Amino acid sequence: MKKLFICCLFMVVSQYGLLTAQVKFSGMTQSSIYTWENFDEAQLIDYYQHINARVSLESYRDLYVKTYFRFGRTGDPAEWNERVYNAYLNFLSPCRKWDARLGRQFVYSGVMNGTVDGIMLNMRPIKHLLVKLLAGMEAPVDRALELTPWSDGNVLGAFAGYKVVEAFNFAASYVQKTRSDDIYWQLAGASFSGNVFNNLYYQAQYEHNLKTSQYQAMRYRLNYFLAKWNIFAEYNSQRPRIYEDSFFQIFEQTAFNQIRSGVGYQAGNYNVGLHDVYTMYEKDESTNQIHATISSSYGMIGLL
Repeated sequence: MKKLFICCLFMVVSQYGLLTAQVKFSGMTQSSIYTWENFDEAQLIDYYQHINARVSLESYRDLYVKTYFRFGRTGDPAEWNERVYNAYLNFLSPCRKWDARLGRQFVYSGVMNGTVDGIMLNMRPIKHLLVKLLAGMEAPVDRALELTPWSDGNVLGAFAGYKVVEAFNFAASYVQKTRSDDIYWQLAGASFSGNVFNNLYYQAQYEHNLKTSQYQAMRYRLNYFLAKWNIFAEYNSQRPRIYEDSFFQIFEQTAFNQIRSGVGYQAGNYNVGLHDVYTMYEKDESTNQIHATISSSYGMIGLL
Protein backbone atom coordinates (compact mmCIF):
# COMPACT_ATOMS: atom_id res chain seq x y z
CA MET A 1 0.00 0.00 0.00
CA LYS A 2 1.09 3.57 -0.62
CA LYS A 3 0.78 4.43 3.06
CA LEU A 4 3.56 1.97 3.81
CA PHE A 5 6.02 4.28 2.05
CA ILE A 6 6.25 6.62 5.03
CA CYS A 7 6.60 3.72 7.43
CA CYS A 8 9.41 2.30 5.32
CA LEU A 9 11.15 5.67 5.27
CA PHE A 10 11.06 5.80 9.05
CA MET A 11 12.31 2.21 9.27
CA VAL A 12 15.30 2.97 7.04
CA VAL A 13 16.36 5.90 9.20
CA SER A 14 15.72 3.89 12.35
CA GLN A 15 17.77 0.89 11.19
CA TYR A 16 20.62 3.18 10.22
CA GLY A 17 20.37 4.80 13.62
CA LEU A 18 20.59 1.47 15.44
CA LEU A 19 23.97 0.94 13.83
CA THR A 20 25.33 4.41 14.47
CA ALA A 21 23.43 6.21 17.22
CA GLN A 22 20.25 6.44 19.22
CA VAL A 23 17.17 7.40 17.24
CA LYS A 24 15.12 10.34 18.50
CA PHE A 25 11.40 10.52 17.77
CA SER A 26 9.28 13.59 18.41
CA GLY A 27 5.87 14.75 17.30
CA MET A 28 2.19 14.35 18.03
CA THR A 29 -0.79 12.26 17.00
CA GLN A 30 -4.49 13.07 16.96
CA SER A 31 -7.52 10.86 16.36
CA SER A 32 -11.04 12.02 15.54
CA ILE A 33 -14.38 10.47 14.68
CA TYR A 34 -17.17 12.13 12.70
CA THR A 35 -20.60 10.51 12.75
CA TRP A 36 -24.12 11.43 11.68
CA GLU A 37 -27.52 9.83 11.15
CA ASN A 38 -30.32 11.14 8.91
CA PHE A 39 -34.10 10.78 9.24
CA ASP A 40 -34.00 7.49 7.32
CA GLU A 41 -31.73 6.11 10.05
CA ALA A 42 -28.84 5.85 7.61
CA GLN A 43 -25.60 6.18 9.52
CA LEU A 44 -22.11 7.27 8.55
CA ILE A 45 -19.00 7.09 10.69
CA ASP A 46 -15.69 8.55 9.49
CA TYR A 47 -12.40 8.00 11.33
CA TYR A 48 -9.35 10.24 10.92
CA GLN A 49 -5.83 9.74 12.21
CA HIS A 50 -3.33 12.64 12.07
CA ILE A 51 0.39 12.10 12.63
CA ASN A 52 3.03 14.84 12.85
CA ALA A 53 6.47 13.38 13.46
CA ARG A 54 10.18 13.98 13.20
CA VAL A 55 12.90 11.33 13.32
CA SER A 56 16.58 12.16 13.82
CA LEU A 57 19.79 10.59 15.05
CA GLU A 58 20.92 11.66 18.50
CA SER A 59 24.56 12.04 17.50
CA TYR A 60 23.89 13.31 13.95
CA ARG A 61 21.25 16.02 14.16
CA ASP A 62 22.09 17.44 10.74
CA LEU A 63 19.99 14.68 9.16
CA TYR A 64 16.33 14.16 9.95
CA VAL A 65 13.01 13.02 8.47
CA LYS A 66 9.93 15.21 8.92
CA THR A 67 6.36 14.32 8.00
CA TYR A 68 2.77 15.31 8.60
CA PHE A 69 0.05 13.09 7.16
CA ARG A 70 -3.49 11.95 7.74
CA PHE A 71 -5.19 8.70 6.91
CA GLY A 72 -8.78 7.81 7.50
CA ARG A 73 -11.65 5.50 6.80
CA THR A 74 -14.38 7.59 5.21
CA GLY A 75 -17.44 7.41 3.00
CA ASP A 76 -20.15 4.87 2.40
CA PRO A 77 -18.93 2.26 1.82
CA ALA A 78 -15.97 3.19 4.00
CA GLU A 79 -12.56 3.14 2.33
CA TRP A 80 -9.08 3.93 3.52
CA ASN A 81 -7.55 7.07 2.06
CA GLU A 82 -4.64 9.29 2.92
CA ARG A 83 -3.41 12.86 2.67
CA VAL A 84 0.31 13.56 2.94
CA TYR A 85 0.98 17.23 3.56
CA ASN A 86 4.73 16.91 3.91
CA ALA A 87 7.25 14.09 4.02
CA TYR A 88 10.87 14.98 3.41
CA LEU A 89 14.46 14.22 4.27
CA ASN A 90 16.47 17.24 5.41
CA PHE A 91 20.27 17.33 5.39
CA LEU A 92 22.44 20.17 6.71
CA SER A 93 26.07 20.19 5.63
CA PRO A 94 28.71 20.14 8.40
CA CYS A 95 30.10 23.48 7.19
CA ARG A 96 26.61 25.04 7.43
CA LYS A 97 27.09 26.51 3.95
CA TRP A 98 24.26 24.56 2.35
CA ASP A 99 21.40 22.22 3.11
CA ALA A 100 19.08 20.09 1.01
CA ARG A 101 15.46 19.00 1.47
CA LEU A 102 14.13 16.06 -0.54
CA GLY A 103 10.50 15.00 -0.64
CA ARG A 104 7.08 16.63 -0.33
CA GLN A 105 7.47 20.12 1.06
CA PHE A 106 5.70 23.45 1.24
CA VAL A 107 7.68 26.19 -0.50
CA TYR A 108 7.23 29.86 0.26
CA SER A 109 10.09 32.01 -1.06
CA GLY A 110 9.21 35.01 -3.21
CA VAL A 111 7.09 33.91 -6.17
CA MET A 112 7.80 30.26 -5.35
CA ASN A 113 4.91 29.02 -3.26
CA GLY A 114 2.93 25.81 -3.07
CA THR A 115 3.46 22.14 -2.31
CA VAL A 116 6.12 20.41 -4.39
CA ASP A 117 7.46 16.86 -4.58
CA GLY A 118 11.13 17.49 -5.29
CA ILE A 119 14.37 18.89 -3.99
CA MET A 120 15.12 22.31 -2.53
CA LEU A 121 18.77 23.32 -2.22
CA ASN A 122 19.66 26.24 0.07
CA MET A 123 23.13 27.73 -0.30
CA ARG A 124 24.99 30.50 1.52
CA PRO A 125 28.00 31.18 -0.75
CA ILE A 126 28.91 34.46 0.99
CA LYS A 127 27.85 36.28 4.12
CA HIS A 128 24.33 37.73 4.03
CA LEU A 129 23.49 35.99 0.72
CA LEU A 130 20.97 33.14 0.55
CA VAL A 131 20.33 31.26 -2.70
CA LYS A 132 17.57 28.67 -3.16
CA LEU A 133 17.11 26.30 -6.11
CA LEU A 134 13.96 24.23 -6.59
CA ALA A 135 13.16 21.35 -8.94
CA GLY A 136 10.28 18.90 -8.70
CA MET A 137 6.69 18.04 -9.56
CA GLU A 138 3.44 19.57 -8.41
CA ALA A 139 1.89 17.62 -5.55
CA PRO A 140 -1.53 16.08 -6.30
CA VAL A 141 -4.43 18.38 -5.44
CA ASP A 142 -5.84 15.85 -2.95
CA ARG A 143 -2.33 15.37 -1.44
CA ALA A 144 -2.47 11.62 -2.04
CA LEU A 145 0.74 9.65 -1.59
CA GLU A 146 1.61 9.48 -5.26
CA LEU A 147 3.91 11.37 -7.60
CA THR A 148 2.76 13.47 -10.53
CA PRO A 149 4.64 12.44 -13.70
CA TRP A 150 7.27 14.98 -14.69
CA SER A 151 5.58 15.65 -18.04
CA ASP A 152 2.22 16.30 -16.32
CA GLY A 153 3.42 19.11 -14.09
CA ASN A 154 7.01 20.01 -13.22
CA VAL A 155 8.24 23.05 -11.31
CA LEU A 156 11.55 24.93 -11.53
CA GLY A 157 12.41 27.93 -9.40
CA ALA A 158 15.15 30.08 -7.93
CA PHE A 159 15.42 32.64 -5.14
CA ALA A 160 18.19 34.99 -4.02
CA GLY A 161 18.04 37.19 -0.95
CA TYR A 162 20.70 39.63 0.26
CA LYS A 163 20.65 41.55 3.52
CA VAL A 164 23.01 44.48 3.14
CA VAL A 165 22.20 46.31 6.36
CA GLU A 166 19.20 46.49 8.66
CA ALA A 167 17.83 49.34 6.58
CA PHE A 168 17.95 47.54 3.24
CA ASN A 169 17.08 43.96 2.26
CA PHE A 170 16.68 42.78 -1.31
CA ALA A 171 15.24 39.57 -2.79
CA ALA A 172 14.59 38.32 -6.31
CA SER A 173 12.83 35.11 -7.37
CA TYR A 174 11.61 33.16 -10.39
CA VAL A 175 9.29 30.20 -10.91
CA GLN A 176 7.90 28.31 -13.89
CA LYS A 177 5.46 25.43 -14.17
CA THR A 178 5.43 23.21 -17.24
CA ARG A 179 2.94 20.67 -18.55
CA SER A 180 3.41 18.65 -21.76
CA ASP A 181 6.48 20.77 -22.61
CA ASP A 182 4.39 23.94 -22.37
CA ILE A 183 5.15 26.59 -19.75
CA TYR A 184 1.74 27.66 -18.46
CA TRP A 185 2.80 29.65 -15.36
CA GLN A 186 5.89 31.88 -15.27
CA LEU A 187 6.52 34.58 -12.68
CA ALA A 188 9.44 36.79 -11.69
CA GLY A 189 9.47 38.99 -8.62
CA ALA A 190 11.54 41.39 -6.57
CA SER A 191 11.15 42.96 -3.13
CA PHE A 192 12.82 45.58 -0.95
CA SER A 193 12.35 46.06 2.78
CA GLY A 194 14.07 47.47 5.82
CA ASN A 195 14.00 49.65 8.93
CA VAL A 196 15.01 53.31 8.87
CA PHE A 197 15.80 55.27 12.05
CA ASN A 198 14.55 52.26 14.07
CA ASN A 199 10.94 53.46 13.84
CA LEU A 200 10.08 53.44 10.13
CA TYR A 201 9.59 50.14 8.30
CA TYR A 202 9.09 50.01 4.55
CA GLN A 203 8.28 47.22 2.10
CA ALA A 204 7.99 47.20 -1.69
CA GLN A 205 7.10 44.03 -3.60
CA TYR A 206 6.46 43.48 -7.30
CA GLU A 207 5.58 40.32 -9.27
CA HIS A 208 5.51 40.13 -13.07
CA ASN A 209 3.70 37.51 -15.15
CA LEU A 210 6.02 36.66 -18.03
CA LYS A 211 3.29 34.79 -19.92
CA THR A 212 0.90 37.73 -20.10
CA SER A 213 3.57 40.48 -20.00
CA GLN A 214 1.60 42.17 -17.22
CA TYR A 215 2.16 42.68 -13.53
CA GLN A 216 0.72 39.94 -11.33
CA ALA A 217 0.84 41.67 -7.96
CA MET A 218 2.39 44.62 -6.18
CA ARG A 219 2.47 45.78 -2.58
CA TYR A 220 3.84 48.92 -0.94
CA ARG A 221 3.73 49.39 2.83
CA LEU A 222 4.94 51.89 5.44
CA ASN A 223 4.86 51.38 9.22
CA TYR A 224 5.74 54.18 11.61
CA PHE A 225 6.34 53.46 15.30
CA LEU A 226 6.32 56.31 17.81
CA ALA A 227 6.35 55.51 21.52
CA LYS A 228 3.09 53.60 22.06
CA TRP A 229 1.68 54.45 18.63
CA ASN A 230 1.78 52.39 15.43
CA ILE A 231 0.63 53.99 12.17
CA PHE A 232 0.59 52.16 8.83
CA ALA A 233 -0.48 52.63 5.23
CA GLU A 234 -0.48 49.97 2.50
CA TYR A 235 -1.38 49.69 -1.18
CA ASN A 236 -2.08 46.31 -2.83
CA SER A 237 -2.87 45.40 -6.41
CA GLN A 238 -3.59 41.75 -7.17
CA ARG A 239 -4.53 39.84 -10.32
CA PRO A 240 -6.11 36.36 -10.02
CA ARG A 241 -3.62 33.54 -9.53
CA ILE A 242 -5.92 30.72 -10.60
CA TYR A 243 -4.68 28.90 -13.69
CA GLU A 244 -6.94 28.90 -16.75
CA ASP A 245 -7.13 25.11 -16.84
CA SER A 246 -7.72 24.77 -13.11
CA PHE A 247 -10.77 23.25 -11.48
CA PHE A 248 -11.22 26.58 -9.73
CA GLN A 249 -12.16 28.31 -12.98
CA ILE A 250 -15.76 27.60 -11.95
CA PHE A 251 -15.36 30.52 -9.54
CA GLU A 252 -15.31 34.09 -10.77
CA GLN A 253 -11.92 35.70 -10.17
CA THR A 254 -11.67 39.47 -10.08
CA ALA A 255 -8.56 41.64 -9.97
CA PHE A 256 -8.54 44.37 -7.34
CA ASN A 257 -6.67 47.34 -5.94
CA GLN A 258 -6.72 47.88 -2.21
CA ILE A 259 -5.74 50.68 0.17
CA ARG A 260 -5.26 49.80 3.84
CA SER A 261 -4.53 52.27 6.61
CA GLY A 262 -4.74 52.24 10.36
CA VAL A 263 -3.50 53.26 13.74
CA GLY A 264 -2.79 51.29 16.90
CA TYR A 265 -2.11 52.33 20.50
CA GLN A 266 -0.59 50.28 23.33
CA ALA A 267 -2.53 51.09 26.51
CA GLY A 268 -0.94 49.07 29.28
CA ASN A 269 -1.54 45.38 28.55
CA TYR A 270 -4.01 46.17 25.78
CA ASN A 271 -3.57 47.19 22.16
CA VAL A 272 -6.37 49.22 20.59
CA GLY A 273 -6.55 49.46 16.82
CA LEU A 274 -8.65 51.13 14.13
CA HIS A 275 -8.14 50.07 10.48
CA ASP A 276 -9.73 51.06 7.19
CA VAL A 277 -9.74 48.76 4.13
CA TYR A 278 -10.90 50.25 0.84
CA THR A 279 -11.06 47.76 -2.09
CA MET A 280 -11.61 48.71 -5.73
CA TYR A 281 -12.56 45.82 -8.01
CA GLU A 282 -11.91 45.48 -11.73
CA LYS A 283 -15.63 45.79 -12.56
CA ASP A 284 -16.06 49.32 -11.17
CA GLU A 285 -17.25 48.02 -7.82
CA SER A 286 -15.81 48.98 -4.46
CA THR A 287 -16.18 48.17 -0.77
CA ASN A 288 -15.05 49.97 2.36
CA GLN A 289 -14.53 48.24 5.70
CA ILE A 290 -13.64 49.64 9.11
CA HIS A 291 -12.08 47.30 11.68
CA ALA A 292 -12.01 48.18 15.39
CA THR A 293 -10.01 45.81 17.62
CA ILE A 294 -8.79 45.44 21.18
CA SER A 295 -6.29 42.72 22.02
CA SER A 296 -4.11 41.40 24.81
CA SER A 297 -2.11 38.27 25.54
CA TYR A 298 -5.42 36.48 26.20
CA GLY A 299 -6.95 37.13 22.81
CA MET A 300 -8.63 39.72 20.61
CA ILE A 301 -12.12 41.16 20.15
CA GLY A 302 -13.00 42.94 16.93
CA LEU A 303 -15.87 44.75 15.26
CA LEU A 304 -16.19 44.95 11.45
